[in-house]
Amino acid sequence: MKRIYLLFFLIAAVAVGCSNENNAAESRYTVARQMFEAGQWAEAKQELDSLKVLYPKQVGTLRKGLTLMRTIEMSEQERNFAYCDSLLTVKLEESQSLSKNFVLEKDEEYQDIGQWVYKNQLIERNIERSYLRSNVSEKGEFALVSIYFGRGAINHNALKVSINSGEFSETDVIPRDGGNNYTFTDNGNVSEIVSYFTEKDGGVTAFIDQHPKDRIKIEYLANGKTKHTIFLAGGDRKAITETFGYAAVLSDIEHLKRELEKAKSRIEYLKVKLSDNQNPEQD
Repeated sequence: MKRIYLLFFLIAAVAVGCSNENNAAESRYTVARQMFEAGQWAEAKQELDSLKVLYPKQVGTLRKGLTLMRTIEMSEQERNFAYCDSLLTVKLEESQSLSKNFVLEKDEEYQDIGQWVYKNQLIERNIERSYLRSNVSEKGEFALVSIYFGRGAINHNALKVSINSGEFSETDVIPRDGGNNYTFTDNGNVSEIVSYFTEKDGGVTAFIDQHPKDRIKIEYLANGKTKHTIFLAGGDRKAITETFGYAAVLSDIEHLKRELEKAKSRIEYLKVKLSDNQNPEQD
């Protein structure tokens, strides 16, 4: 008889324990729901994470919690989509305004992505001179370009820019690879063209942008030695600065487009999941 009473007591204790645990889980879920409705999405998600850790056996409540978690994420993704979409509109308008000072150089037959070039730096306007040129791709990739023109080759592969105070900046060395560093000869004159993309310009473009009133000396380097020197012309300075700014806008546009695609894809996924009555263990 004592064993029967003991067994009954244990069963009752377990039942009470399960009931208490279920109530506690439901209470935590209710709190999370209230937080979500109050716009406290991050706090609601934390509460739901705690629910999974503290009450792993409360399957029914966990299933509701999973649905709420997806509902919260859906709201976040929709908010992110709306924000990126509105900001994209602003950036596209800004790009349209800036593009008036640029010309798109693109061979439709051979190029998928063209290059925007500031009007005063078009090649036909800068024949037979050494100067710094800049361009930006339609995807927002900026490049600083050093162009040397002279009677003899100097084989330059880097740049150093400096001002009277002694401050300077120097690009990375660009090896001859047929793409970013090349030379050609015409009627005995040599032209050397070296491109320094953002990760290779060593901060030279930013240096130029940060010293708008200083006279900037440009040294063409070959294996660390100065082979040719010029001073940055006012028109080229303006072109580089404005191209640098245009690149930032175009880069922002590409980033926003990617974020919109990610949000759209995630929203479609969540719609499917919310329409399914899927168990939390399968998530």
